[in-house]
Amino acid sequence: MEKAVLGAVMIDSDSFIRIRDLLDENCFYQPMHSTIFSAMAQIESAHQPIDLLTVTEALRSMGKLEEIGGELYLAHLTEVVPSSANMEYYAQHVLEKAILRRIIALSAETASNGYESDARSEELLENLQTQLLQLIGRRRLRGAEALRGIMHETLGQIDAIKKRGEYVSGIGTGFDRLDDFTTGFQDGELIVIAARPSMGKTALALNIAHDAAVIYGKPVVIFSLEMDRRQIAMRFLSSDAHINGQKLRSSARLRTEEFLKLSDAAARLSELPIFIDDSPGVGVTEIRARARQLSLQHHIGLVILDYLQLVQPPKPTDNQQQWIAFVSASMKKLAKELRVPVVMLSQLSRGPEHRGGEHRPMLSDLRDSGAIEQDADVVLFIYRPALYPELYKNKKYKFQNREYDIEGIAEVIVAKNRNGPTGNFLLSFVKDFAQFENLTEELPPVPGEETGEEDEPAF
Repeated sequence: MEKAVLGAVMIDSDSFIRIRDLLDENCFYQPMHSTIFSAMAQIESAHQPIDLLTVTEALRSMGKLEEIGGELYLAHLTEVVPSSANMEYYAQHVLEKAILRRIIALSAETASNGYESDARSEELLENLQTQLLQLIGRRRLRGAEALRGIMHETLGQIDAIKKRGEYVSGIGTGFDRLDDFTTGFQDGELIVIAARPSMGKTALALNIAHDAAVIYGKPVVIFSLEMDRRQIAMRFLSSDAHINGQKLRSSARLRTEEFLKLSDAAARLSELPIFIDDSPGVGVTEIRARARQLSLQHHIGLVILDYLQLVQPPKPTDNQQQWIAFVSASMKKLAKELRVPVVMLSQLSRGPEHRGGEHRPMLSDLRDSGAIEQDADVVLFIYRPALYPELYKNKKYKFQNREYDIEGIAEVIVAKNRNGPTGNFLLSFVKDFAQFENLTEELPPVPGEETGEEDEPAF
């Protein structure tokens, strides 16, 4: 196959560009073939045709002609294949064997490093997982494609979504208004949910995790640096069974029918592909390594980090802003690396408390680092007026010319949306179950949303 690739290039110079992004000199098992491919790459970079003559001269100038078997061997390569018609097939076969050899070498290298006296398991796992994901990415490598083909594929996807009656292209959140703004959380996105303490950012994240697993069947991993795994399980049970969380913590008060509801909820939740890691004091390296491991084992579709400011630096640091910026950038990199949305919870500074008016948050309130705003594709703030009763003497909250009881609602502020509109919307908040729900009444469309009839053309 290696001979076929090299021979096809020399009888059809233009065929080299069809495989240039697929192969490099390291993909060839025979050293002489690697040398010949390297010479071809140099010729192509000089914008010269690749044929028997130019390859011969390039190898001669490199002092490698005799090393690869001379002109006779190059002439032999041109006789291996009759044409370049099957070039991609030959190249894919060469790449496959190269990846298998790399896996073998990586395994041997890891085993050897494991025997070193100063070996650390965390570093070995980090290195191994990084290189494995690079190999996986190499298998998925795809070059540029003509817009005609992309349009055909995209239109087909849009048509399939329309036929299914769906309007969400990513992972839906379970909240219609949020999905209107984002069309679901997209692969490779970093979504930041930020709020002052007790506003419900963890509750919102857990609601999203639950619906991603139930509705979309996506495996979810939750890195909980604040709450114990049993506390999270308690939150899930309270929300699913609709039983007051305080009652669960004092279970002697549960009635028989409530315990039966609890058992049914536990059975349903046990079937969900949700993984919880509540290891204390973990750093960004461990989080990324464990996320990669779960991705390889369970094809994780959503990662949740609760919360950013609790990620431990490897050593005490005087510059909290730089550390937070590093963690934020690392989470964005993880989202792109795993090709999944990453939801990262974050605290806000005390800015909202010091401002007058309703203390509603803004982007400048993101705590410790402006880098969070830069890295995030979507930034969501939660504002619950019930936590500021002194501001609402009549216990009513006015939103878009309507009034709501402050105890039962939460405003979600889409402060940044890289690929869509920004704006505000309301959710119901059930305090007893720490659960957010869609408002049942109809609200105005989000900015930029079509308001015509369903079948009316968009343009």
